[in-house]
Amino acid sequence: MTYATESELKLAILGVLKWHRGEANAVTAVTIGQEVGLGTLRNTWVVREKITELIEDGHPICSNGDGYFIGVTWWEINTCYQDLRERGIKVLERAANLQKAATLDFTKSKKVRMF
Repeated sequence: MTYATESELKLAILGVLKWHRGEANAVTAVTIGQEVGLGTLRNTWVVREKITELIEDGHPICSNGDGYFIGVTWWEINTCYQDLRERGIKVLERAANLQKAATLDFTKSKKVRMF
């Protein structure tokens, strides 16, 4: 299925997610893609991108190891928040370590060694 606009696709994905309320009803990106007519595995990145946009728009979409769902309790939303926060901190730590490694290597050899 094709959508005239990105907004229509986001609304279709939100429509699927509204049937998946609560952690026990999580749904995978693959299944969401199939339900909105995107189909194949390679389109899961589109689903993930649109879910990120929906979260940025203020929808309480959570995720766990089983997939995505609309958070319906404070506990579900807070757990998802804590997971995202931890993941974000780890990403920032990796970025700092990468910068430190590149800086140290650059000052030793005057050029960045890639491997």
